[in-house]
Amino acid sequence: MRLLPLTLALLLLAGCADTGSGEPADLLTSDAFDGSAPDLEDDDAPDLADDDATGDTAADADAQPTDTAAPVQPVFAAPQALLPLPDQGLLLVSNTNGYWDNDLFTMVYGPGYVSVLDRDDLSLRRDIQTSAVNPQTLARTPGGVAVLCSGTTAFDENWTASPATPGALDLWDADLNLLASVPLPNHSVGTGSGFPTSLVVLGDRAFIGSGIAPAIWAVDTATQQLVATRRLHNNPGNELLSLFDAGGKLGVLAFNSETLSLLDPATLQEIPGPCTYPFALDLRPETLTGPQGAVFRDGRIYIINALTSTLSVFDPATCELESQAAVLGGAPNQIFANDTFAYVVNSLDNNLQRLALDDLDSTVPFVTLPPGCNPWNGALDGPHLFVTGFVDQRVYRADLDSGDLLGFVPEAP
Repeated sequence: MRLLPLTLALLLLAGCADTGSGEPADLLTSDAFDGSAPDLEDDDAPDLADDDATGDTAADADAQPTDTAAPVQPVFAAPQALLPLPDQGLLLVSNTNGYWDNDLFTMVYGPGYVSVLDRDDLSLRRDIQTSAVNPQTLARTPGGVAVLCSGTTAFDENWTASPATPGALDLWDADLNLLASVPLPNHSVGTGSGFPTSLVVLGDRAFIGSGIAPAIWAVDTATQQLVATRRLHNNPGNELLSLFDAGGKLGVLAFNSETLSLLDPATLQEIPGPCTYPFALDLRPETLTGPQGAVFRDGRIYIINALTSTLSVFDPATCELESQAAVLGGAPNQIFANDTFAYVVNSLDNNLQRLALDDLDSTVPFVTLPPGCNPWNGALDGPHLFVTGFVDQRVYRADLDSGDLLGFVPEAP
């Protein structure tokens, strides 16, 4: 079994942004980032103090921008996920609030929080502290929003990761009030399981994949209970799972095993049909492709391979795989799509790439971002798309048709 150490993958995706000089930028370190939340006493940001230990902020109506007040600039801390809420005129941004500590040789995290922005002018409405550290992923649920907090990991001398601080799934109602925090205990899906990093919601269930083990959790968002778990395999070493909606089925990519599985959301078992799952995506012994994310459109699955910077296309009706259907930019970290185009966040190249779904005609760069910003996640929102800059700690807005960059926040460092 060919295993890529988890930290190497994280460094490739989080710390190798092009500085414009040909040299890679450093991962966020304590020299540039102290791991703390925004200054909670500063008038520019609402207080994150947790009065009732529920994860709700203590910001009151007086702390919110008014029609006559100047817009409040958000303060981000290693932002990752984005979630537009068009019906409420909001944009949510998750802040992992972490940095790499060279002395401890690990990631260190401060309190995690989600910034709630006005969708139009990107001013800050409020910040909401999460129940656990490292909120990496956001998703809509039938009743509101799910926030996946990953917790933390520890590493041995061989760079094998094990869970440290446990993660949790925070469930919010439509008004962004905390309904419940569902614990995701370490080792609850076999030894070594923990560090939940991937999230997809299908119906009333939220499915969560581990970033260090072949483990899946299922949470009922209506009852707010952990209802099922599944371990995909018992291979040694770490595994990084990426979950996605495969047309109502649960799609699962395994980074180190280089496989694709389609599971029944009701049973977490493989879907019977023409293909045998897990399906091998690449068996070349000299190359680890690193399937990192996927989208399902028009019966086909479009897969980004983080380590070879390629796009694979799989047809589950015929089991046909085109393993190198298109060339992507450096360190592709996320793929998302509408009915016409797929968009890929190329973290190393500091850009977004657009590919036509019908013929994979590629426009790269489609959105050009500043050198060294290390774009992490993107999201579509009407005529715009948004993307987070993990290293420069900004959120960018671009025109969906032209790719022109329209602005960013905060406007000053």
